[in-house]
Amino acid sequence: DAVQFISGKLNDKQLIEYPEFRRSYIFLKLPKWIQSARRALYELQLDIDYIINKENEIVVVDYLNTGVSQMNMHWSDGIHQFLQLKHNLRMTPEHMCDSFYSNVTLFKKYKYLYGLTGTLGGKNAQKFIKKVYNIDIVNIPKYIDSIFDIYSNQFADNRQLWLEKIRIECHTIAIISHRAILVICQTIRDANDVQSYLNSQHSNIKLYLRSDEHTKPEEVHPGDVIVATNLAGRGTDLKVLTSVIDHGGLHVIVTFMPNNSRVEQQAFGRAGRQG
Repeated sequence: DAVQFISGKLNDKQLIEYPEFRRSYIFLKLPKWIQSARRALYELQLDIDYIINKENEIVVVDYLNTGVSQMNMHWSDGIHQFLQLKHNLRMTPEHMCDSFYSNVTLFKKYKYLYGLTGTLGGKNAQKFIKKVYNIDIVNIPKYIDSIFDIYSNQFADNRQLWLEKIRIECHTIAIISHRAILVICQTIRDANDVQSYLNSQHSNIKLYLRSDEHTKPEEVHPGDVIVATNLAGRGTDLKVLTSVIDHGGLHVIVTFMPNNSRVEQQAFGRAGRQG
């Protein structure tokens, strides 16, 4: 198998030279490195699981939850380095951590914990947080009620139909009804595909894809189409102009099935941000 084959090569000192004191560490990590190489080559995908920034660095993307580019995060067990090899980038040393705190351990070191969120999740998530951190949860009423309608779900059994349904919805809402649209996609690759498909119909599409680029749409005008990842679904205060509100406000299209209720609630909240 792969471990035996590479082990044989490593034992040939004329083929590969390495310090003898590294030998036990190399052979200990070898099975994990082989798994990491396979994952980097066949599983992790550019513009989905990670991006390459302007400095030609691999940046992890938390596309399932926040869409945020994790600038200070590195995959362990050589995954980061194998991705650098995959894209012919400068290789950096593997990060080795001899001690660390989990989030739970760190937070428990504080005597008093306070937090504020608009989307804590369902009852199970609340019970879990109360039990782990030994805290109470208080519901604070909003200063203004969010008024928005949730339409029936639409499904597509192939990518072309998925794109066409998005195009038709954008035409109806942005062009005919003169409203603004926020199209939230699961990955950067999906968002780029949607933008390319809509280009012939909408001349000025705004993109909000990567947290490392510090580009954020501000004022939202009638007919605007904003294509974004989950970044626009959490904490982004889009300034919807009165002319948009008069035509029905911001229309949000979530183009995927969120993996948890928090992501869904955050996305819906964009439509009723100011009531």
